[in-house]
Amino acid sequence: MKVYPTYVSKACAKSLWNEYRVYEDRVELKFWLLFKTFMIFYEDMISIGLFDPPVIKTKFWALKLDWADFNKHVGIERKNGFMKYLRFTPQEPDQFVAAVEQYFNERKP
Repeated sequence: MKVYPTYVSKACAKSLWNEYRVYEDRVELKFWLLFKTFMIFYEDMISIGLFDPPVIKTKFWALKLDWADFNKHVGIERKNGFMKYLRFTPQEPDQFVAAVEQYFNERKP
């Protein structure tokens, strides 16, 4: 059975042509620069939020996947991985966070 994303933020200039997708069990961040897709399962996520630029104001050691320093962006904190804080700029950050929170909040104890 093929699983389809419930929300897709298409590639655009402010995301450096990266694509971000929300699924019922995870978030996928397609980072073309390193030819890498970060898959963050909701069980591994600590928090998600909206932030105003610059990133340095929120977390200095965050991995920025795009122009997050210059745009309203999404921040994810995760339990595992080399960089625990990720910052990225979907087309509609508010809608992206709302789509993730719909599933993420269901899994909170």
